[in-house]
Amino acid sequence: MNFKAKIISPLEKVFYDENICDLAEYAASSALIGEKHSFCVAYTDEDYATIHYSINSCRFKVKSKIKKHIKVYSVEHVPAVYCAPIYENKDGFLREYPGVFPDILSPVKEKEDLHIVEKLLHTLWVEIDTSDIPAGEYDVTVEFRSTDNELLASCTHTLRIIGAVLPEDSTVITHWFHTDCIADAYHTKVFSEKHWKAIEKFMKIYVDGGNTMIYTPLFTPPLDTNVGGERTTTQLVDVTVENGEYTFGFEKLRRWVALAKKCGIKYFEMSHLFTQWGAMHAPKIVANVDGKQKKIFGWETDSHGVEYEEFLSSFLAELQKELEALGLADCTYFHISDEPELKFLESYGECSKIIRKYLKGYKIMDAMFNLEFYNKGLLDVPIPGIQHSEAFIEKDVQPRFVYYCGVPRNVTGRGIAMPSYRNRICGSLLYAFEMKGFLHWGFNFYNSAKSIKKIDPYFITDADKRFCAGDSFLVYPGDDLSPLPSVRFYVFRDGLQDMRALRLCEDIYGKEAVHEVLKGLNDGEELDLQKVPADKNFTLKMREIINSMIERSIK
Repeated sequence: MNFKAKIISPLEKVFYDENICDLAEYAASSALIGEKHSFCVAYTDEDYATIHYSINSCRFKVKSKIKKHIKVYSVEHVPAVYCAPIYENKDGFLREYPGVFPDILSPVKEKEDLHIVEKLLHTLWVEIDTSDIPAGEYDVTVEFRSTDNELLASCTHTLRIIGAVLPEDSTVITHWFHTDCIADAYHTKVFSEKHWKAIEKFMKIYVDGGNTMIYTPLFTPPLDTNVGGERTTTQLVDVTVENGEYTFGFEKLRRWVALAKKCGIKYFEMSHLFTQWGAMHAPKIVANVDGKQKKIFGWETDSHGVEYEEFLSSFLAELQKELEALGLADCTYFHISDEPELKFLESYGECSKIIRKYLKGYKIMDAMFNLEFYNKGLLDVPIPGIQHSEAFIEKDVQPRFVYYCGVPRNVTGRGIAMPSYRNRICGSLLYAFEMKGFLHWGFNFYNSAKSIKKIDPYFITDADKRFCAGDSFLVYPGDDLSPLPSVRFYVFRDGLQDMRALRLCEDIYGKEAVHEVLKGLNDGEELDLQKVPADKNFTLKMREIINSMIERSIK
């Protein structure tokens, strides 16, 4: 018999052509109560003749006292063409050329066949929900058997659950939630009952992944849209124009807010009120004009012209009343324009004046590269890209937010071709730099770049060769209107759990003690936003030390 299996780290991305002997065993780990804790199982049949049936498959079985808290996924591969930026150092990428990469987490049950190809290496992802498990040590054994129940291989991981609860956290975490892409993926009418059902399922996994804020499409988001082009109309606010007067219906917005709160959302960010990269135009807004649906604003609209300002003066006054009635006054943020360049400072400033004139007391936040927008008082919460964050940190801009996109050299990121340690370290960096918020633009963007066409994310993972693979989405549209998570999504969640554990440890021992742990694992240096630690197992080692410190405090 030559069937082999091995427990490995959740930071391992296993390719079909790798050798199981080259993977380090991950025999034991620890977790706090309330975590979603994971490990992986690599398995391979190096001799097809050992499995005595005509179809090349096997089955798994979990044996553990905590079995009812365990969920198992098969790690499936997806194609990627644009894997890594060709103009940069390839250090920090697993592979730079097109191929298939492990990413989709597809739930599997014990009675299901696992189809395997002989001599290729396959992987399971094992997730343990520790929320209702008492402190203690638990073995989790994964067996592989043939369909006639012959034992092929067995491996065991020991999990120590520590009697301290992972605390809730007030950090603002948002990945832009593209409601139009959900409707497009399932070929359903926007805000039909079928669409609402899918939205709820996507929201639930969105929150499960650690997100606390949701992007709310008051009007069709003017994001990643070609000039003159359009995305599928997605508008929560109904607009009616009669005799030149505007009235507004907020029924869909109320339903959205209620659903989001039900799913666990704490913060809301309203969709951008002006176009991306400069705030030069209005977003697409559709209204009932004299009984007919008609686009009343869009690319042809001057962003700070009289007509659009008159609309905003009416709309924002009514929206503010609605938000106050919904109890959202203290947890809602507004956007002007995404990633404005310095040459658009004047245009952005004019738009800021309009917003502040009609919407008092609400915070304005935007992703940007240049500190000058903040220095001029044009917004309250600038969100710099990690590569541009140093100036904002030196200025001590508060609250401190950060974002990343793409797959830039050295820094944290979540590209499909990146090793998972570059992804998970984000949580430790958010802790170390006392970040109050994190933003990423792509939770489920299933369009090509600039939304020129819709794409199938199972076959196109790089926005039609425009963004490095994995930048534009973290989940896949699965069956029954339910999203499938990715390895990248759950590794990022692991990083957020690291952040919460570090903050708990700081509450017990103080900031200096925790930073000494981080420095000790990073060759005596403080963590750097511009460079991930050299040790690929930094986060795993750090969590064991931090968990042990927390455990000592409760004995």
